[in-house]
Amino acid sequence: MQSSGAAVEFETVVMVDDDEDLRMIVRDVLEGAGYEVIECEDLATALALLAGLVPDVVLLDRDLPDGSGLDVARWMRGRVAYDGARIIGLSGRTDRADVAAAFAAGCDAVVAKPCTARALVGEIRGSARDARVGG
Repeated sequence: MQSSGAAVEFETVVMVDDDEDLRMIVRDVLEGAGYEVIECEDLATALALLAGLVPDVVLLDRDLPDGSGLDVARWMRGRVAYDGARIIGLSGRTDRADVAAAFAAGCDAVVAKPCTARALVGEIRGSARDARVGG
């Protein structure tokens, strides 16, 4: 992934993914673009963290060792405090049913893995709910 150089709209990004190498790459890209990145590797850690933090953006892997990232999206969308947070699903599962499930759970966008840094940063900077799959 390569960094994108445009101005940052959001400050805090929580990334929930069990792939440590991917988290490191995404963290480096996003920090290079001016974001603060907080990492979680599983559902339980993400829910515990989010109970005390309202980030600007949450990146969610669908398949976590202890559940689904979509459970995080549903949990957030059930709480008014997170209404302004942008939730982006990150998944290799991008068939029509999987994408529909992500949107039904509360994701604002789904980005296919693997993706380019430009696609990910561009999606993070997006502000409107949409039904696109980037990659």
